[in-house]
Amino acid sequence: DGDLSFSLEIVGDFLSDAPRKLKELQAALQNYDMDAFRRHIHTLKGVAGNLEAIQLFKLSAEIEHLATCNDFRQIAALLDEIPQTLTRFEQEARKYFIGITL
Repeated sequence: DGDLSFSLEIVGDFLSDAPRKLKELQAALQNYDMDAFRRHIHTLKGVAGNLEAIQLFKLSAEIEHLATCNDFRQIAALLDEIPQTLTRFEQEARKYFIGITL
């Protein structure tokens, strides 16, 4: 099915690109480039919302809010949660797509 293939491709592209995006977020934070950081986290939040990655969306929204307050300590702590949240999303996506294709 074309829709299923397209959805798999979108999710796969997102998950493949996620490590690079996380590094961009970390670099922006380390360089105190809050404009770039806000852009990156806003993009991550938007993509997570579009993919219905609810936990990642909520985490990104919380980080985005903290970025408006320049709360660097809290931001850094929450950034550490993104890899685990991405892993959970990947596991859920795999279960979902396997269920559809059976």
